[in-house]
This record gives sequence, structure tokens and C-alpha cells, in this order.
Amino acid sequence: MTTIAAIDIGSNSLKMIIAELDDRHQIVSRRRYYRTTRLALALDAENQLPPAAIDRLAADIAAMAAIARRHRATIIEAVATAALRTAANRQLVIRRVAETAGITAEIIGGDEEGGLTAVSIGRRFLCRHSCNRLLVFNVGGGSTELNLLDGRAEIIAGRSFDWGAASLTSRFLGRSADQPVSGRQLSRISRMVGCDLRPLLSAWLPARLPRPPLIGSGGTLSVLCHLFGPPADTGPPAGDCFNLWPANTIRRVGRAVAGCDAGRRTSLYAIPADRADIIVAGLSIIMTMVRLTGVQSLYYTDLGLADGLIERIIQKQRAT
Repeated sequence: MTTIAAIDIGSNSLKMIIAELDDRHQIVSRRRYYRTTRLALALDAENQLPPAAIDRLAADIAAMAAIARRHRATIIEAVATAALRTAANRQLVIRRVAETAGITAEIIGGDEEGGLTAVSIGRRFLCRHSCNRLLVFNVGGGSTELNLLDGRAEIIAGRSFDWGAASLTSRFLGRSADQPVSGRQLSRISRMVGCDLRPLLSAWLPARLPRPPLIGSGGTLSVLCHLFGPPADTGPPAGDCFNLWPANTIRRVGRAVAGCDAGRRTSLYAIPADRADIIVAGLSIIMTMVRLTGVQSLYYTDLGLADGLIERIIQKQRAT
């Protein structure tokens, strides 16, 4: 039995998966860990991460690495995404993490981030569903990735956008993010997102072809899925679940959450306090994605970048 670990240093949170593999490199068990970091919101006007934020991040990664080592992980890999891609002092952050946690984190580009995530999700989805194409998107804190896959879970086309739930909150809502969000504010976010998505989706999704399944992942959906009611469809147990939610339910929930202040988002809808301010911008991305793709339902999964990184580690193991 071999144990490996993957850490996703995201723009709003840290996610780690510890996986046990059998002699054939098949996953026997998988444990998930999560910590909120809010790196994207910690960036200053010059895109520098302040020393306190760097120290907290390094300590959090060290704590996760210690958990992985207690589980006797022989390989621990970490990748960093949009917040560290943006940070002007990113190399200082990487050195600090290496000194504190004993891990050399890799800053990956948006296309690689999206590809690792989408292929991992696509493979699991196609084990249960048959289709010629599928769209996979992930809403992060600092970026959003969208990929079109074929029926073998191979990437046809992909794009990473430099906006996510946290970065759009900073840009459009600022200090008023804790207050109810007006329809006008939502429209401004949606228009900007739509300007980037519309030409891409027009090219990828010809009108003569049926709409492919749309699968979403990321923190915004994971904290809201309990609000969407009983799913129309679920995947198999053991963590590879795909829930199917009607588009009109997503719109209804989005408008209701946007109309509350942060306190009521937490008290009425059980949205964690550390996400209550950025949740509306994330929802706006999702609602715009659903509207422009023209799908009637959205699949949600809790699979993500860390799952893709685990698969990359396994592929390396098989090649040796």
C-alpha cells in the first residue's frame, strides 16, 4: 500500500487529498482536508501578499503536510493557482512555504489548472454517462476555467479567465460585499463575464448541435448545493457524486442569496461566514454560464484540482 497527497493552494482556500493506493496504483481510500486562506483578497494595490498573509499560508500548508506525513505519505505535491500567479512576490511565498512546510509548491498556469481539473471530472462522469462532448467549468477565487471535452474525456478546447468569486467581489462590490446586492450590480458582473464567455461559447457550441452536459465545480457550488433541493440525479457513492440541478432553481437561489446581507446569508442559508461576502459574485458567474450555454440543468461535483493532481501523481508512478 502506498500513500500520496496533493495540495491545491487556491485563491480562497487550501484543499488537500490523501489517497491510499494498492499495488496496481488504484485508489483504495481518499481523505479530504480544507482550510480557508482568502489569498486573493489579501493582495494589496501592488499585488503583493503582506508578510502576515504569507506566514499564515506557510503555517497552514505546513499543518497539512504534517497530517499527510502522519498518514505516511511518501509523495506530497502542491500546486498554486491564480492568487500566486498574480502575486508580485510569489517567489518569496514559494521560498517561505519550502522553508516552513518542506514542500516546493509549483505555480501552474490557468490552462494547466483547468485541464487537470476537467479531465479528472470528465473521466469520472463518463464512467456513468455516455455523451460525445461535455463542458466542465470551475469557479475559483481568482480565476475561472472552462474546458470542452470529447467522449473520451480528452480536451478539445480550454480557456482560463482571470476572474473568480473573490476577484470579482473586489472589483465590483468592494466594501459593500456584505450588503444586499442590487440587480444593477449583478448585471454589471454578468455583463463582464458574458463579454468573455459569449464569443467562446458561440465558437464551441454551434447552434445546430445539441447542448452538451454542463458540469460545475468549485467552492461556490459546494457551499450552496444544500439550497438547491433534492437533486434530480446522483452519481455513485464514495465521493464521485454528480448532482443535477435545474437551471431555474439556480437562478431562484442566486437572487435570494444576493438579496440578503452577509449575516442573513449565514443565518438563513448556512453559508459559511468566510464565504458570505464573495458568494454572490461566484453565483453570478454560475448563473451567466448556465444562461449562455442554454442548458436546462447543471451537474455539480465536489471533484477538483486536487483530484486531478492525484491522478497526475499516479500517472508518474505507473510510468516508473
